[in-house]
Amino acid sequence: MKKRAAPKPRPADRAPFFRPFAGVAAVTTPAPAAAAKKTITTSAPPPADAPFEQLLYGVERLPRGKVAPAPPAPAAATPDHEEALAHLRKLVEGTDGRFEVHDDGRRVEGRRVDADAALVRRLRRGQLAIDGTLDLHGLDAAAARSALEQRLVAAGARGERTLLVVHGKGLGSPGGRGLLRGELAAWLTEGRERARVVAFCTALAEDGGEGAMYVRLR
Repeated sequence: MKKRAAPKPRPADRAPFFRPFAGVAAVTTPAPAAAAKKTITTSAPPPADAPFEQLLYGVERLPRGKVAPAPPAPAAATPDHEEALAHLRKLVEGTDGRFEVHDDGRRVEGRRVDADAALVRRLRRGQLAIDGTLDLHGLDAAAARSALEQRLVAAGARGERTLLVVHGKGLGSPGGRGLLRGELAAWLTEGRERARVVAFCTALAEDGGEGAMYVRLR
């Protein structure tokens, strides 16, 4: 039996097939350096009596070109709110409750300064329907004023707008002039009753003439 010859050694200049990158040095990526820890320090707030510049320490100025957002638009006023504002303006301006009165000795007329001029003309011409009547003829001043106050309150409760107030011509009075005529005009413009009155004027002949007045209420 023949002995197997020993394997021949490989030449030194032949590299093995499975080690093609044996001569290439390994490339390693260095590990990133640990991030430096940030230290935050705080300081006590400045006292209340510190200078203004010190109180502003740490406040950053807004960049140029940037503005604060506009405030929201105010809510629309409701009709009740607008009416209240109009009434307040009249009180401030001194027009609420003021009357203009004209008296030529025969006819008398008064109107609130903010009354509608067209409405006053219609009242003067007797073009407004009469909703009720108050007869003061024969009463003294105290009784007449009390009756007027009560009638105006009742008219407001009933929704009446135009009254015919009969005060009499005063043919039997001194000077032939009714005593209640001048008093009635004063009560309607200066007394408690004026808050309910828009205008008044001497009535037409068919409604009593110089012995009666049309009174227009709110």
